[in-house]
Amino acid sequence: MERYEIIPTSRIAETHAVPGSKSYTNRALTIAALARGSSTLHGALESDDTHVARAALKHLGVTVEQYGLTFVVHGHQGEFIDPQQPLFLGNSGTATRFFTAMLTLAGFPCTITGNARMQERPIADLLEALNQLGAELTSVQGNGRPPVHI
Repeated sequence: MERYEIIPTSRIAETHAVPGSKSYTNRALTIAALARGSSTLHGALESDDTHVARAALKHLGVTVEQYGLTFVVHGHQGEFIDPQQPLFLGNSGTATRFFTAMLTLAGFPCTITGNARMQERPIADLLEALNQLGAELTSVQGNGRPPVHI
């Protein structure tokens, strides 16, 4: 297998304009949670998907302040606290996939779940890819769908 080195940048802009999209907003929330320090996301979308993502981040120890369509995320460079409970991400496929990957770095066991519809959505390809990279993930029901245990 060919390997690639990823060299992190020393710094990116602290303020980001996010298009009014739940998918883009959840991407930006995930990146900001992995960053060190505060990130300001302008133009963030308030939706069910972004609400469950922000709630999950809170359980992981990441503070997200909201000022209208602006979110200020206080990242801890990917150092999360153990939520001591499954993280519920509703029907947010984007958040479920990003948080699944992100939490392989957490250093503690964690379960990601969602509503009944989310538990019908396939995620086996992501689990297989992350397992090939050395993570240990399983579909709790053994059907390649959430809930996922990391």
